[in-house]
Amino acid sequence: MADAERLAKLREDLEKACKAQKFSKILKKANEVLNIDGEDADAKRCKAVALAKLDRCKEGLECCGDDEALQDVKAYCQYRLGDLEGALQASVDNEAVAHVRAQTLYKQGNYAEAADIYASLLFDEREDQPKRSAADRRELEANYYAACALAGKGREAISRLKPPDDPEQHHELAYNRGCCEAQCGATEATATLEKALSGAERAVEEDGASLQEKTDETAQYAAQLAYALERSGDSGQAVERAKTLLKQKPSDAAVRFAATCTLVAARRDETDLFDSHKRLKPYAASNFSDLSDKHAALGRLLWARTLFAMGKTQDALAALETPFTSPEDQCDAELLIAVHAQPEKQQKKKKAKGEDDTSPEALAKKRIADAEALIPAIEQALESVKTKNVDDYKLRFILAQAHHDCGRDAEAAQALSESSLADRPGVVATRAELLNKAGKKNEAVALLRTVRVQPDDNALRVAAQRLKFDDIEGCKEAIAIYPGNEPEDIAKKAVLAAFYDADEAEELVNQLPQDLVPQVDEDMTQEDVDKLLEAGVPKAWRTSRRENLNLVVQAKTPEELAEAKAKKRAAVLKRRKKRREAYLAKLQSEGKYDPKNPKPPDPERWIAKKQRSYNKRGRKNKGKFTGAQGGDISSKDAQKLDAKSRADERKAKDEKAKAERDAAIAAGLSGKKKRTGNRKRRGN
Repeated sequence: MADAERLAKLREDLEKACKAQKFSKILKKANEVLNIDGEDADAKRCKAVALAKLDRCKEGLECCGDDEALQDVKAYCQYRLGDLEGALQASVDNEAVAHVRAQTLYKQGNYAEAADIYASLLFDEREDQPKRSAADRRELEANYYAACALAGKGREAISRLKPPDDPEQHHELAYNRGCCEAQCGATEATATLEKALSGAERAVEEDGASLQEKTDETAQYAAQLAYALERSGDSGQAVERAKTLLKQKPSDAAVRFAATCTLVAARRDETDLFDSHKRLKPYAASNFSDLSDKHAALGRLLWARTLFAMGKTQDALAALETPFTSPEDQCDAELLIAVHAQPEKQQKKKKAKGEDDTSPEALAKKRIADAEALIPAIEQALESVKTKNVDDYKLRFILAQAHHDCGRDAEAAQALSESSLADRPGVVATRAELLNKAGKKNEAVALLRTVRVQPDDNALRVAAQRLKFDDIEGCKEAIAIYPGNEPEDIAKKAVLAAFYDADEAEELVNQLPQDLVPQVDEDMTQEDVDKLLEAGVPKAWRTSRRENLNLVVQAKTPEELAEAKAKKRAAVLKRRKKRREAYLAKLQSEGKYDPKNPKPPDPERWIAKKQRSYNKRGRKNKGKFTGAQGGDISSKDAQKLDAKSRADERKAKDEKAKAERDAAIAAGLSGKKKRTGNRKRRGN
């Protein structure tokens, strides 16, 4: 009976420790429970989790053993210990294991698979799924953005998720979204990254960080912003951002290299070649061996491009001699060699066309001339790549773009058809579009019919593309394959059906819940309907692909400004309160703080520690002197700086000596003193 009461008391203490998240105490109480009841599953799980949280993952792994209920903790411990393959072997399918699996795949470089797992966690709307807090969802979204950015799926991520409501407050989430936008070339990337950088700088300043700490914390944000500016074509701003960041000397070598590459790439081989050469030379001296494969390939390409621009052809060829591991990088290298292998006259002619005329007609002519000059170099690079058995799809895409710029859409479609990705649905759609522009509509329709429609969202995309070329039967076939039965899926089908069969569209609309269907005004006449159709879409609803209307700065009233200021202040106070609670919880766990009996606050807590009374040497205000520049010196040193004090000291010393002489004379001791003791006799 005594053991049962003690066990109940220990379990109660263990529950309290779990609520307070005191992992050392959790471990202690769990061991006490297991000493009495070695089969207590809850205590065993608490012990395993506490060991993992205390970075004692090896002991946590031993605690988990082969227990099926602890497979998620076991996978986490294996991940922390570097056993990535073991972490992927967890057979239990729950959210915790999915998180570990996604993190493991991300660390292995399988970004696409990691992004798929994060997407399943984010967009799984089953009722048995646990409800997440806003903070947990933001963290999950940030991980999803990061995986998509590195997997080349940035457009998918930004289309499925909404931008953060307060980018400056949640700057890490905004930064990852900005990376996705920059990766897919979205115009709003720079604005998102600027807000993320501003939020990061504000958060660091509120933490009271030093200048170097602020630089290190925000360097990654600034480097990514410079890269986004370079991708958007704003080379001037990209160069300034990169140069400013490099002057601040961030501690992260990877960030410094990324900023250097952005700086060199933004200059376009036109200005400051010697500065670009100087910045890349230290990396080239070690043959870029200290960098990752991706960064090393980028560095080699930029180094060779700089050498070509400086006329050092042999050095540039030597830098590109070693084959690249990526076919895309190898294609870039071959194209770079081919471009600079053109005859000297052709190169001079190309340079001579760089006039200052910026009119649309002049720019269009220049673009066509550049494309015409690039086509022979691309064909030469294709011949070179063919002998090296490298996938040349990137060169085919560049060739198609060059033909399209010259107005030869049929040749562009032919170039795409010869690539290894010719049968991809997106590439097929582009080929069909080019054929249609070239006046070959029948060939475009036949080409779209060759696409193998999958029972997913791709079916609706294919249906819309076929409908664009008036292929009604092909559109119906694609819609029939789409399996979606949710209200949103039915609405998509109804929109497509409205373009070719009003009765079918109405039938699909009737399948929707009535609360989702907009109510039609029965009193509206046919004349009113015709007027609405003729009016078209209101201008306020129109958007442009090249313009984000959310970026326009709107004029605000004083009340709105005051409200925004109050919200900003409330956010700051909320963040401070959260940090204070975390700090007090930490002190309480260490036994340095008792909320029931708090210590009186230090009355000098607003003064710098060095200047507080209990940190000063000696008695209060003794031997202390503050100079004009804030230096601390002793009173003796201060007295040396005072001319009057030195004169008074000399005068007092002279008076003392005079008084001593007068006293000696009065005592009859003036002149030489008589010598005492034995005197040595002189010899006769």
